[in-house]
Amino acid sequence: MELRFTCCSNMNYSDSWQGAVDALTRDKSGSLLTSLGIATGTASLVLVVCIVMGGRQFVVSKIQGIGANMIIAEHPGGGYLDGSSADELSLEDIAAVRRLRPQVVASSPMYQIPISITGPGGQDRYMRILGVSPDYSRIRNLDLILGRFFDESEVNERTKAALITPLLAEKLYGSVYAAIGKNLNLQNLSFEVIGVFRERVETFGESEVTKETTLIPYTIAMHWNSKMGQAFFSVNEADYVVTESAAIISVIESRHRLGAVYKSENLTRLLRVAMNAGDALLIVMGLISAITLFIGGVGVMNIMLANAHSRVREIGIRRALGARRSDIVIQFLTEAFVVSLFGGTLGTVAGLAVPFVIRISSDFRVPISGWSVVVSLGSAVAVGIISGTWPARLAAKTNIVHALHFE
Repeated sequence: MELRFTCCSNMNYSDSWQGAVDALTRDKSGSLLTSLGIATGTASLVLVVCIVMGGRQFVVSKIQGIGANMIIAEHPGGGYLDGSSADELSLEDIAAVRRLRPQVVASSPMYQIPISITGPGGQDRYMRILGVSPDYSRIRNLDLILGRFFDESEVNERTKAALITPLLAEKLYGSVYAAIGKNLNLQNLSFEVIGVFRERVETFGESEVTKETTLIPYTIAMHWNSKMGQAFFSVNEADYVVTESAAIISVIESRHRLGAVYKSENLTRLLRVAMNAGDALLIVMGLISAITLFIGGVGVMNIMLANAHSRVREIGIRRALGARRSDIVIQFLTEAFVVSLFGGTLGTVAGLAVPFVIRISSDFRVPISGWSVVVSLGSAVAVGIISGTWPARLAAKTNIVHALHFE
């Protein structure tokens, strides 16, 4: 009979490693199936981390695309004083905020005007006109499909320039390209279409920008509607959004009557909710994957118990030659380590292959976390060693006399 243990009391780790490899290769099918159990759990853990992180990154990027640094101030009215025109937001309020809050790097008023225009075929179409400043495009992260945005000089000179949405361009002029340079009649005034824009992230009409919206200089819009609907601001760092939201309202309140009510809105809370939801989903899905890894650990325990039973005589011979119980434990734990390490490595490679294939075959960039590799591989090895501890101890406690007579 060929002995698979090193027959000396002072066993070194290279001998232990070689003995483990030799023992596992004797039962290649069992060792492979056990490794596959570990590999399945490891691959699922890697995939869960990549998929959940990818989903969270996608949602967060969409929210940030609306305007991560954006702050919106408005006067909803109310308070214990009757609302009056003196309580409405003004251009002077925006100027005061820009002067007193250096973190605010962009601002724009917004005057909203709903009108109907006569389109092709004589049909009346509802359109939303927004009077804004050039900073509005920067604050709202608008995509300029074609043409340009109006500048400060055109705002100051009340130039009749307009930007329209793609849907409006197609319905009024036939295509986006045909719209540039055309005239657009609004409230008996003729505007030149200088650009076509869209939201970088589709809000499905839940924001101030609808599918049929026109942007014009606010200096013209305020003559049709002198009430500023909202004031838009952008800060230089997303970390300042919460504090600056309160500071902006404080500046505005200081310039109006006591009791006038103002409020601010930003996307910080929505971002936090999205990130917390992603973290919670990661934990839940990680626990589900851990169950698969636990099942793989049961497979490791099973093969280690089978090895301990089939090699009782070998254990007895080695104990008779002076091997300590700790040597037997180390031998079996090394075998469990080798199986789980092989399975963990196989599962990690398989798990990483999926996001790499998605990256190559599509434009979607699935995030690959180095920590997911470390945690998954470490968990696989830990599960293997823990699962192999009990069989190792049982093997070490084998009675020498009984083992030498075992057939």
